[in-house]
Amino acid sequence: MGFDYLFDNLAKSISDQHLRDLNFALIDEADSVLLDTAQTPLVISGVPRVQSNYYQTADQVVRLLKKDTDYETSDDLKNAWFTPVGIVKMEQYLDVDNLLSKEWKDLYRHLVLALRANYIQNRDQNYIVKDNEIVLIDAENGRELPGMKMQAGMHQALEAKEQLPISVEQRTMATITYQNLFRMFHQLAGMTGTAATDKKEFLEVYNLSVFKVPTNKPNIRKDLPDHLFIGNRAKLMATLDVVKKAHEQGRPVLVETGSLELSVLYSNLLLKERIPHSLLNARSEVKEADIIKHAGELGAVTVATSMAGRGTDIQIDKEVEKLGGLLVLGTERMQNRRIDNQLRGRAGRQGAPGESVFYVSLEDKVVTENASKHVRKFAYRNADNKKQELNNKGRFRNAIDASQKNLTNQERNARFDTLQYGEISRLQRDSVYRERNLIMQSQNLAPVVELCFKKVAHQFAYEKEKLPNPDSSLLEFIYQNIDSAFHADQDLNSLSNKEQENLLFQVMHNRVKAMHKKLPHKDQWLYFERLATLRSVDQGWVDQVDQLYMLMRVTKSRSIAQVNPIFEFQKEAQKSYQGMRDAIFLQVVKNITNSDVIPQDDGTVDIEFP
Repeated sequence: MGFDYLFDNLAKSISDQHLRDLNFALIDEADSVLLDTAQTPLVISGVPRVQSNYYQTADQVVRLLKKDTDYETSDDLKNAWFTPVGIVKMEQYLDVDNLLSKEWKDLYRHLVLALRANYIQNRDQNYIVKDNEIVLIDAENGRELPGMKMQAGMHQALEAKEQLPISVEQRTMATITYQNLFRMFHQLAGMTGTAATDKKEFLEVYNLSVFKVPTNKPNIRKDLPDHLFIGNRAKLMATLDVVKKAHEQGRPVLVETGSLELSVLYSNLLLKERIPHSLLNARSEVKEADIIKHAGELGAVTVATSMAGRGTDIQIDKEVEKLGGLLVLGTERMQNRRIDNQLRGRAGRQGAPGESVFYVSLEDKVVTENASKHVRKFAYRNADNKKQELNNKGRFRNAIDASQKNLTNQERNARFDTLQYGEISRLQRDSVYRERNLIMQSQNLAPVVELCFKKVAHQFAYEKEKLPNPDSSLLEFIYQNIDSAFHADQDLNSLSNKEQENLLFQVMHNRVKAMHKKLPHKDQWLYFERLATLRSVDQGWVDQVDQLYMLMRVTKSRSIAQVNPIFEFQKEAQKSYQGMRDAIFLQVVKNITNSDVIPQDDGTVDIEFP
């Protein structure tokens, strides 16, 4: 549906638009769609960019850098940046005087992409390599995302990192996030078993109230307290003992791991213990339905990555019920309590017995990225301590809860930032799409064309700084944009501003008269005007979408300088929007006056736009 909305707003005629009004949506697993994937952009790519030769070079250079000397990473390992020492080292290696100058802007952008590809994006966690291609992994449910690519050159940087063929980087023609898409509906509703923990965000962002519906049958599942350890090794060995004991009884076990890499490691541990099991991760997605179907059977052991988003009931029989039902064993806390609750909810469905428990350590990702330095130091100093279990240490239990809460707040803030950036982009997108629809519906586009003629003529005479080549002479401007065969009967350099404006306006109308002779039929001329203006609007908007994305990245970095990035983005986006409108006016003039109309033998007409 999101792509239908975007495609409808790339249509060339009303008859090509098929999506009905966005009146009402009912969303299953509403928290997954409206919160977890809120920032996910739906993107339609089109015209390829000029292929860059910098990707491999940037990757080779970045691999030579040393952490903490040449580059640094944030505590949560989600951002990386070069140090002054690293920039000097790269300048010497590349024989560049000033890497941060405008001249080397594109090279520096590729170096930043390579830095993130090598030290932020992790193989088998954020992506896998399959059939000689980069395949992204959904962070919420561990599924592969075939066909999806990271934007702004990041995907190509990953290909360079993995020494794969560099794919063509395409320009974004249209994009919208799930968050912005669903906020467009007049009425919105949904259902999920785990919305209560985020009811405040549902109300603030979507104006949705959350209320609880009583379960069909009483919930008799046992949710046991967490088992806490210092290191991952001791934690994994303890979970392995739990799995062995349950398997000896014949009780089915579902083991959750936070990454593809850990799921494979755990699978190898089970193989060493000769425990038959099924492995469900991004690499085994095609067998997902069959694995889930048998996960509740007697003696079944299933190792799964990010099980929360799988969305399938695990059925158990009477014999399994006597053993206590399905045992869900989490090997680490997830990024928020809501996803933990989703995992627990895989057991004890529809009044059946079940049990859930989490085994966590101070080396878990949620702790290492968000806990205080005191906690991280304790984990480092006691890594070899024989007594690894910390079940009586309440302060560490609280530290893990605080780490998870901190990560949850980070995600919530990130979604709120996306909402604010998206709202600014939405206003521009709505304006452009509204104008496109008016152009498609109009039966008389002469006033639109006339407005463009007046705007461009006035800008050349009085506001040349708004034009792409402000130093062009009047004759050069006419040759390049209106009439390449123009012949001047007078000295154009001696004309006043007003005379230049009038002359340009006259030359434009002379070209229109000449074009009219080649397209004498009223319907032909209207179609030509519509196509010329729509192409101009689309070209301008494609450039603006690119510009907004770059502006967002640049203004976010300005927050370090104690500048409000949202305010800066709004200010710069408004300037860019006005620049887009000026570019559209000029492109309409070019398309109307400077296109080639080629009559064909069958009576049709081919048009080649400049």
